[in-house]
Amino acid sequence: MQRVILPYCLLLCTLLGQAQSVPAQQGSRRADSLRVEQLLDEADDEFLLGSLDVTLRLCKEALALGSSRHLPRAIALAKFKIAAVYIKQDRSDSLMPLIEQGLVTARQLKDSFLLALGYYQKGQVLMYDSQLDQAEKYYHDALDFNFDKISSGHKGQVYNDLGYLYGQRGDLKGQADWFLRSLRVHEQLGDRQGAATVMGNLGTVYYNMGNRAEAIRYTRMAIELKEDGGNPDALANSYGNLATLFAAVNLDSALWYQQKATTAAEKNRLPSMLAQSFTNMSLFYDMKAGKGNRDANKRLALESILRAIGICREMKDERALAIKTRWAAQMHADLGDSAAMEAGFREATEIAERLTDKLVLRDIHGAKATAYTRRKDYEKALASLKNFYSYRDSVISENTATDIAELQTKYETEKKDNEILRLETAQRLRQLTLEKQGAELAGNKLEAAKKESEIRLLSKQQELRDIRIRQQEEQLDKQLLLARNNQQALQLAEQEKKISAVRLGVQRTQRNLILGGIAFLLVVAGFLFNRYQLRKKLQQQQVLLSVRNNIAKDLHDEIGSTLTSIRILSQVSFNNLGKDQQKSSLLLRQITEQSEQMQQGMSDIVWAIAPQNDRLENMLVRMREFVRDTLEPKNILTRFEVEELVLRGSIGMEQRRDFYLVFKEAVNNISKYAGATDVLLFLGLERGRVRLRITDNGQGFDPEQSRSSRGLKNMASRAAAMNGQLSILSAPGKGTEITLDFPAT
Repeated sequence: MQRVILPYCLLLCTLLGQAQSVPAQQGSRRADSLRVEQLLDEADDEFLLGSLDVTLRLCKEALALGSSRHLPRAIALAKFKIAAVYIKQDRSDSLMPLIEQGLVTARQLKDSFLLALGYYQKGQVLMYDSQLDQAEKYYHDALDFNFDKISSGHKGQVYNDLGYLYGQRGDLKGQADWFLRSLRVHEQLGDRQGAATVMGNLGTVYYNMGNRAEAIRYTRMAIELKEDGGNPDALANSYGNLATLFAAVNLDSALWYQQKATTAAEKNRLPSMLAQSFTNMSLFYDMKAGKGNRDANKRLALESILRAIGICREMKDERALAIKTRWAAQMHADLGDSAAMEAGFREATEIAERLTDKLVLRDIHGAKATAYTRRKDYEKALASLKNFYSYRDSVISENTATDIAELQTKYETEKKDNEILRLETAQRLRQLTLEKQGAELAGNKLEAAKKESEIRLLSKQQELRDIRIRQQEEQLDKQLLLARNNQQALQLAEQEKKISAVRLGVQRTQRNLILGGIAFLLVVAGFLFNRYQLRKKLQQQQVLLSVRNNIAKDLHDEIGSTLTSIRILSQVSFNNLGKDQQKSSLLLRQITEQSEQMQQGMSDIVWAIAPQNDRLENMLVRMREFVRDTLEPKNILTRFEVEELVLRGSIGMEQRRDFYLVFKEAVNNISKYAGATDVLLFLGLERGRVRLRITDNGQGFDPEQSRSSRGLKNMASRAAAMNGQLSILSAPGKGTEITLDFPAT
């Protein structure tokens, strides 16, 4: 939720009334004093309306007039009010010098109210800078010096800020306690706007405690009070807080309240609040896009953030412009507009580099890494991610160095402040003692009693400071004692470290032996693996050589003999061309048939080598084509019985070639010699072996008398090459059954 703290101008509005009045003087000095008061009152009114530039101009005019007329109290008041504007504008670089100058004047005037006011502002600056312990000290100094002595809005405001401080520490109980104290003060004073602010803060506490219902109730109560108070800044802020509360419950309600905040900011011309409101609406629409209607809600989110960007350009707020342009680039990325995304990231990067703002640059590169990853542009994503980590580490390093420097400065400042206060108290006590003695000598008992009371009060304050110093000394002694205990613990740890070092040495030796053994095993394993790869490579080369030899053998067997036969037939046909044309025609027909056979053989060799034919499904297609070309022209009925399971298997090149040639030889024998009219081909898978069975109803033959057949011998040798078995069952007049089975691969 957004932080809500009562505007500091509410303290300054009553400042002149509570401070000691400017001594009346004659003529223009009195008029100048009244003019300063008028300028500061006008500045308060403009501050309430959110017109910070006008407020700053009026304060500077009051400061210039006070400086020219030597009005020290007016100078201090103007500086404190300028500091309040700078706090609102988050201009931390100019704050501390102004506050310190105001405190110097307050000490010179011995004005406890101005001192309290300066300490309070100093606490605010330190709290916003996350120096919580030091901020709490200055808040308590403000209460001790003045604010705790009477019930006033200043006390309520300090209590409120202490609550916020405890919230930053994560102490919700302490935070609620201080807020409730502040609420009681504002209610006693009848300060509805102060009470409204604290109620809003209590809503924040309940939100952090997970009690969303109470958080919403308190925030609504705060809004009701603020609507009557005419403070548009606080009202818009409360609507924004309520929208944030509803964001996790009901996005439509969150958008409705955020629109109310937007309307309030537009109506009262609060550009900073308006830009933040449009930014929140963009975030809510983006959250809504994750729940449905993605593109439409993403476009609404983009439209809202573009309006926020336009306001930031008018305000010339470059840091906010860089942050919001980065968010717009993310919206463009989500909508797929790469060109707009790149342009947005480029503009945001240029602004952040000009400002040398490493935090913003870190976030830009993180968003770019995410966007490029979603686009699968991993090269750019990696480069952006490297830049993200680089800026992140740089920020951490700079923050560490800054924290160390701030701690040193805080120590030196506190030390000087304590010395100054001690000297001022001693000097004031001497002065009061002299004034008391003078009053007693003059017989003015009332004045003497008054001086005595002041002496006692200053003495008490000095005693309190001395008690604090003693407490700090005691705390320092405790720290020294702890340091000695730590030293002893370190000595014991050193001894244990030596013992551990010995143990570690033994363990290191054991580890080295183990690592050496592992390294040796890895070397042996690498050597064996290389040998295995070499053997595998040799086997592959042998297989390749075998394939080449087989191809050469097949070419020689299938094509060489056929070419020789064609050459002889061509020569004989040529010799008989003029003598016996009928014989020449017969020879030419034989040449044609043998050429076709040779072409078929070449086709079979090429088909067997092609790796895409490894599947048995492709083999079956080839077998059907051969049967169609060989048996069907002779009106031989052919039937195929194929198991589906076998078609899922594959077969190697060597097996494929031998398998097909066995099949081809069997079908050719049926075509040429069997005289069959019916053929059954079965292809299946039995017990991990492929089985081919070819059965015909032809005239059959006696296998014992045909063992010398070259075709049958080739079939048997090819089956053996496949690690398979070939069986032939036949008898004259009873047909033939040829079975081939071999291991499936």
